[in-house]
Order: sequence, then structure tokens, then C-alpha cells
Amino acid sequence: MDQLKLALEHKFWILAGLAILLPPIGWWAATDNLATETAARNKKIADTEKRIPDPKDFPNEKWIQGEKQIERDLTTSVTDSQERLFEHQKSEMTLPPVVQGALNKCKVKYRGDGGALEDFLNAKEFFVQSYLEDWKNTVNLVKPFKARTGEGLVFLNDEPTEVGTPITRHLEVEQWRQSLGFTGPQMWDVQEDLWFLRSLMQAIARVNQGATEIGNSRIKRINEATLRGGDLTDLATRRAGTAGANPVGNQSGTGVQISFGHNRGGGATSGPTYTAPKPFDPDDIFGDDGGKANTGATPGKKDKDVVVVETKRWAETGAKWHKRGFVLRLVMDEREIPTLLTSLSESPFPVEILHVEHSVHSSNTADAFRSITDAGATTSPDGSETSTEQQALQQRILENLRMAFNMHYLADVIVAGTLTIYDEPATTASKNAPATQAGSNQATAGSMRPTGGKAETKTPLPVGNSTKSARTQSKPLSLSPGTKFPGTKAEPAKIGAPVSPPPSGNKTNSGSPKGAGASKPAGTPSGSGGK
Repeated sequence: MDQLKLALEHKFWILAGLAILLPPIGWWAATDNLATETAARNKKIADTEKRIPDPKDFPNEKWIQGEKQIERDLTTSVTDSQERLFEHQKSEMTLPPVVQGALNKCKVKYRGDGGALEDFLNAKEFFVQSYLEDWKNTVNLVKPFKARTGEGLVFLNDEPTEVGTPITRHLEVEQWRQSLGFTGPQMWDVQEDLWFLRSLMQAIARVNQGATEIGNSRIKRINEATLRGGDLTDLATRRAGTAGANPVGNQSGTGVQISFGHNRGGGATSGPTYTAPKPFDPDDIFGDDGGKANTGATPGKKDKDVVVVETKRWAETGAKWHKRGFVLRLVMDEREIPTLLTSLSESPFPVEILHVEHSVHSSNTADAFRSITDAGATTSPDGSETSTEQQALQQRILENLRMAFNMHYLADVIVAGTLTIYDEPATTASKNAPATQAGSNQATAGSMRPTGGKAETKTPLPVGNSTKSARTQSKPLSLSPGTKFPGTKAEPAKIGAPVSPPPSGNKTNSGSPKGAGASKPAGTPSGSGGK
């Protein structure tokens, strides 16, 4: 009993000792078995994983073939889109009939070069002889205002200046007439510019559709309609230089500042100020195309001492397309600016609008209509006196012009953008190429297109039999003296014959009346309808 008493007296400490010892003993007993089982299972998993074969040694052929088929489908889709876009614009890619006829004889297709083949030399000579009239037919699409009669819808100036022509015109063609010392690619470059210019003139004509005189025409004057190239690297440099600048500020640091703040205490004003924006510079839109280096030469002047720097023709190039920049400076009804942009988007050559600005129109009437004043002078350019009736007519014409150009809604509008032309697909070129006859020696010329200093060689195009002798200077042309070149009575939008035979099926008529809305083909580059 004494021992039991002693145990009861110290029961707290006995129970405390047991409570301290039992948890470690239980943990050790439990974890010993768990650790052994965990190690065994880990070993089993590792052994099973080692027995699984490496998937890289067992390719999924079905997946690979499916991926390759998708790639083929995408390639075919791109090719089909290029063919559709080329066919869409081909209706506007026309040449004077005499030029097209000579090219057909030597079997030279679009962007081809027949070298010294006789028929190709004939085509070159026909081209330089018909260029001026073809250019005039293109400009006449807008119905230019005639100073002597007062007829026409659009006042324009197409005379060369010291820095070029207000409306793009290749004056070097007149020099080519002397020796035909130009290449096939140069001829195609000039012809492409005619197509582009025709597209711009058609857009302006659509805006003025329905007008009967310059007084009610929406676009009243063309101050500039030029085509140009660019440089994406220079453009990126220019944009990087203006990054972080005030978007409405004057980047050149000059201009008039207008304060909008007001200090009631009579002291200096504080608050936001307006800085006049930098004057429009096409190089800020396209990048420098090198054209400013030519300002030292007088356009059209035959001066052997003047070194002409070749400009960068394209504003941007791709694997299957090329973009030509354009700048329009117009005097027009500011309410019709959206109509103009819509009309431009109807071009067969996809249009991307990059810049639009307008300001209130203000012009010096004396300078703007100097040709009208000269037409009403008492003495004609040939020295004969102008009749009283003619002087009175010119006075009425001048008064009508002053009224037409003093409308409050007129604005000076600048539109800059790009026109995209697509290369002829290789499949289309092979379809149009004539079969090679056995025993004949076919000469070929690559389709060369300048891409900013590098020529890109396309699929070789047949250009005829090289066994034909080159034309000598003494041999006459196969053009009778009575043959006439395309005249102004021809359909304006269809000058000449197609470059290649038209495909079967319906064509999109890009020259449809305003509102008809020529449909755009799929695959048009982003922003073709304006950014």
C-alpha cells in the first residue's frame, strides 16, 4: 500500500513522462514502414519510366502529312489570291495598239525585254512616239479647263517647273526618241506610271461626275498629282527622331504660337499653347526617295553635264507586289473629301491612304489665273490683235473663275498614299507563253523590276526567235506614214489593247459610275481602303 501511495503522490510526473515518450515511439514505428514503402514505390516508378520508349524515335507520320497539306493549301491560297488580284488590275494594264502589236510579234510579255530584236526595237520607237498623246489622254479624263473657251471642270497646270512636273510626266522619253537608248524595264516603269496616273485621274473624274462646269465641280483644281518612291529605313529614322515630341507641335521648332491661357491680373499669360504644324513633306510619309538630288537639273533639258540621280521607284516592296507612292494636292469642296477617298479606294490598284490634311483655300487670283489673263490680252502670242469679242469672252471666263474659287467651302486638300501593283503569277505567265517549236532557238528575257537598287528576276518570258537579225538604222519601220496613234476620241479608260489576252469570265469594271462600287478582291493588303 505504501508503494501505491507513493505512486499516487507522483502520478503527475509519471503520466508526464509517458506523454513525452509515447509520441516519438509512435512516430518512429510509423515512419519506418512508410519510408521503406515510399522508396520501393519510387524505384518501381523509375523502372517503369525507363521502359517507356522515347517518342522522338517514333514520329507521328499522320500529323506530319497533315501539317504539310496545310502548308500546301496556304501556298495555293496565296497563289490564287495573287492571280485574282492580277486579273483584277489587268483590265487597266493596256498599251497603245501599235506598241502591243509589235510586242506580240516578238512575243514579249509584261515586264519583258526583247533586247535587240527588230520587233522589240519597233515597239520601243512606237512607245516613245505615242507616249505624249497617251499621257494627254490620261490627263483629259478629268476634263481640264480650257482658258480660251471656258469649257472643262478642273483647272490644272501641266507645264514643267524647275523641280519637276505638277502632274507626273516622264520628260526623259523625249530624249529616248533620239537613240532608243533605254531598256525594256525602263519602258515598263514609264508605262506603269501611266496606269497609276490614269487610276488617280479616274478617281477625280468620278468625284466630279454630274458636274457641267467648273463652277459646280467638286474638285476644281489639281495643283499636284505626282508618283514617287520611298525608303522604309529612312522613314523609320525620321519617325524615331520625332518620337516623344508633341504630336501637334512644330517639329521644326518654327511657327506661330497661340496662347489659350488668360491672366486676369494682366500679367504674362500661362496655359497651353498651339504651335503651327510642320509643313507637309512627302519624305515624312514615304521616306526619302532620292528625288531631291535632281532639283539642280531642268526637267526635259538635254544637258550632258547634269548628272541625274536615279530615285528609288517603290515606296515598299513585297515578294509578289510593289507599292508606288502618290501625292494629290487639290482645291475642292471640303464636304466631298470622304467621296474622294472612297473613289480612290475603287481603283483597280489597291490604295492605302497614309495622310490626309486640308486647310481653308486662299489663292492669289492674279497668279492662279494668269493663263486666263494672258488669253484675254489685246495681243495674241502670234502677234495678232485679239478681237473685242474674244476679250469680252475672256473677261467673262475670268469672272466666272473668280466666283467659282471664292466659295466658302473650298479647301486646299493633300492626300498621300500608295498604289499596289501585283506581279504576274508564274502560273499565268506559263499559260500565256507560246509553245516552243522544235528546232527554233528561243531567246528569253527575265521579268526585271527595280526594287530600290536590286533587280528581281522573275520567271523567264519568251521573247521570240533570236535568229532574227537586229534592225539597222537604214531599214524603215513597219509603220506606214498614214498610221495614227491612239487619239483623244478613244475610250479614255481603255487606251490601247490589253497586255495579254483577257481571261474568260467576267471582269470587274473599275471605271463604273460613282455608286456602282467596284468590288475589292480578297487578299488586298491591310489598309487598302485607307487607314
